Amino acid sequence: FNDNNATTPEATIAGLRALGSGITLICGGSDKGLDMSELIGEVRERATHVILLAHEQYAGSERLAEALRESGVAFEKANTLDDALKIAMEKNAGTVLFSPAFASFGMFKNEYDRNDQFVKLVQNI
Repeated sequence: FNDNNATTPEATIAGLRALGSGITLICGGSDKGLDMSELIGEVRERATHVILLAHEQYAGSERLAEALRESGVAFEKANTLDDALKIAMEKNAGTVLFSPAFASFGMFKNEYDRNDQFVKLVQNI
């Protein structure tokens, strides 16, 4: 599922709730300094795998990684969106939700570029 426009923790929470449980979540990005505590709870309840987009400018991913570690939630990092999808496919991940919870700056030109790259990658699978 492409929830690229979910650029806040609250939006990603809505995506997780809409899909239920057993979700592989691909998320991460530039930090907006928003509270992630409720997001961590939803991830613990609904996600079986978490794949964080890693980039030198993605302080949001790093802050989320630390919160996930503290909560005992396992995750993997991916250096590209392509790598994140490959990890999800290798895990036979079932429902895959791309819902960043953060802005796209750094790895992508903007959220539209991030969306277009995701769509193209999925079409190639």
